[in-house]
Amino acid sequence: MCSAASPAERWTGPESLLPQHQPIVVGADGSTPSELAVELAFAEAASRGVTLTAVRAWQEPAHRWGRSVDPARLATAAQQVLAAQVEPWRAKYPTVQVLLRAVQGTVAPVLVSEAHDALMVVLGPRGQGGFEGLRLGSVTQQVLQHSSVPVLVARQP
Repeated sequence: MCSAASPAERWTGPESLLPQHQPIVVGADGSTPSELAVELAFAEAASRGVTLTAVRAWQEPAHRWGRSVDPARLATAAQQVLAAQVEPWRAKYPTVQVLLRAVQGTVAPVLVSEAHDALMVVLGPRGQGGFEGLRLGSVTQQVLQHSSVPVLVARQP
């Protein structure tokens, strides 16, 4: 990281005038890009002394092939995957209070809704199902377009 902060880094830094009591929301889908987003979200929450809300959206499968699907089982599985993804970061940032939210719905609307009263939302540039080489995936683009709070897109240099 270079020593001179960009205007965006200065604006979102811990010394910013943004409200300090609101949580930071991170979209976590288990993909490699979301790992960096989770790491940055923990760092931001720790530096600001705010709660981190980790969100994973889930949906019932479109094709059930005649089998019934238990939504409670799907919700539990999504919650478990989310807990496993944030666990290493909880150990590194023990002072950060973490809320886990596995929410049924389409990813972008869920994230926009969950981040409505947040300080910021943190996302990877693309998640599962993204095409290699895309700069931003459709979910990230939708959240950028519809979010009422700042969006931090975590990208590898």
